[in-house]
Amino acid sequence: MHLVRNKLIKLSCAVLLCACISGCTNAGGGDSDTGSVRVWLSNPAGGVWLTQQSSTDFSTSSESADATVRVVPSTQYQTMDGFGASMTESSAYLMKTYLDEDELKEVCENLFGADGIHITLLRQPMGASDFSLTAWTYDDTDDNSADENLENFSLDHEDTYIRPMLTLAYECSPGDLRLMATPWSPPAWMKTGLNLYGSSGGSLDEDYYDAYAEYFVKFLEAYKTAGTPVYAVTVQNEPEYAAPYPGMVMSASEQAAFIDVLAEKLAGSDVNSTLILGFDHNYDSLTYAETVLSSEASNAAGTAFHYYSSALSHSNLTTLHDEYPDEGIWATECGTGTWIGSGTETGMFLDIMMHTIRFPRNYAKSYITWNVALDQNGVPKLDSTSSTNIGLVTIRSNVRNSVTYTNTYYGLGHTSKFVSPGAVRIYSDSGSEATSNSTDNSDRIETCAYKNTDGSIALVLLNSYEASKNVKVKYNGEWFVYTVPAQSAVTFTW
Repeated sequence: MHLVRNKLIKLSCAVLLCACISGCTNAGGGDSDTGSVRVWLSNPAGGVWLTQQSSTDFSTSSESADATVRVVPSTQYQTMDGFGASMTESSAYLMKTYLDEDELKEVCENLFGADGIHITLLRQPMGASDFSLTAWTYDDTDDNSADENLENFSLDHEDTYIRPMLTLAYECSPGDLRLMATPWSPPAWMKTGLNLYGSSGGSLDEDYYDAYAEYFVKFLEAYKTAGTPVYAVTVQNEPEYAAPYPGMVMSASEQAAFIDVLAEKLAGSDVNSTLILGFDHNYDSLTYAETVLSSEASNAAGTAFHYYSSALSHSNLTTLHDEYPDEGIWATECGTGTWIGSGTETGMFLDIMMHTIRFPRNYAKSYITWNVALDQNGVPKLDSTSSTNIGLVTIRSNVRNSVTYTNTYYGLGHTSKFVSPGAVRIYSDSGSEATSNSTDNSDRIETCAYKNTDGSIALVLLNSYEASKNVKVKYNGEWFVYTVPAQSAVTFTW
């Protein structure tokens, strides 16, 4: 098997030209010494990716530093649902088609297992997305004839690729993996334009609100029966975008009205604990989310967001939280590729780390990237335009058993590997709080800290400076100082 950047292969410490860091072991290995604080480093310029370093100890001795980060476990924020990606049809196809059984199991262990990056949350498309082999739903009919009783409803389309890969993911992560689900489009016969594509399919016909709500219930019950229960749904992916692939424009008032119909259907079903999330689109505006949440009869448990906008708008989520403190916030699709970070390895990694820190710091209960796997050309996909997306892994489609673990894999892993579902975000200094001389997005120390259900602490830290920085971490009256290489990320656990 051709593995590139496989975390199971020990990385040489010689590539890291920083005298303060030593003792590399595998990312999932044991401590390299007896220090109480365990350390994992990614330094793209040095070719080091989520690799365990020598541990360090807390101390009470005085020591200067370039930045100080206080971690305060008594100041707590939201409970985390998990970190993960999406097992799209494209991802499942590549995994099942181009990996032999042993290699496939190893890749799944690296993605979902405790010794890998331990993905604990999957956002599953309900039917086709832009990253599918064909356009389809669970109730397609000849000539788009109406099927109000959903007699044609079936999950059979998933049997070839998606279902086997979901089953394997659950086997690699017993008891930890959770699913949320999102439709890109209802069946075409439910839409005013009788087409799955967002650019020509029109909107959801009001006459079929009830049938579409029942469609959700059937999907949820079928997934529960299959052993992959869904704990939350959003009702429409990117409802403000008329996509050139399966999709649908849905106004905020339409979504609020449909959510109420869906909530009533769920209440009388065996899947009545399923959360309903609104919006599920970009975070640069709150108008849509506020409209859904302010609806007089709103049954939404909260709102979901993507980050595909030119402005960095993470603080909008804190604004929304302050307006609706009892409603949850989720980051549900944060795809990556050469269109971020100037397309460089280091730039993309820094961008990924920045978002995985800033979304939870602004009350997101999840951070979900996009495709688990894509090929060397960023496909398969239905949109005919070129693709610059990358998955957590790249599986080549011109040769068997060739897998590359991408910067997205390691960027997500700096949190997903160390923060368990049910962990609580706790206070830590970040940005201008930690480095008083800078608030620039590309020149700062940023952090996010968590308290796990077992009481352990995880601190994720990003040094975006073009120089190494001595960082003092203070916790319960003690501290340690650690030198973080330029443009690198570190996760500390204790």
